[in-house]
Amino acid sequence: MPARTVVRGLQIRDARIISSDVHMTQWWIAGSRPYEGDRRAAVTPTLGIWSLRAHVERPTGPRPRERIGPSPAYPVRPATAVTRLALSLDLEGAHPGVPPRR
Repeated sequence: MPARTVVRGLQIRDARIISSDVHMTQWWIAGSRPYEGDRRAAVTPTLGIWSLRAHVERPTGPRPRERIGPSPAYPVRPATAVTRLALSLDLEGAHPGVPPRR
């Protein structure tokens, strides 16, 4: 599935491709917002009380200056394809009406 279709369908703002594992083996699409200088903060896409992770292949090309945490923040390009969608319940209380996990 084309990544841009997922970004449009889920209305992910300022979508970037990021990784948070130290070996940068898993990459996914996150929304983002300005943070500090060339750094941005990740915004996890959600569907109601579900958190969504749209996995993609590692981006190619030069590494961008822009970063989210320790990860380079790649733009979502036209050829980017989502390889897997993962949903998980947000039990941390990040959404109204969802009690925190005990």
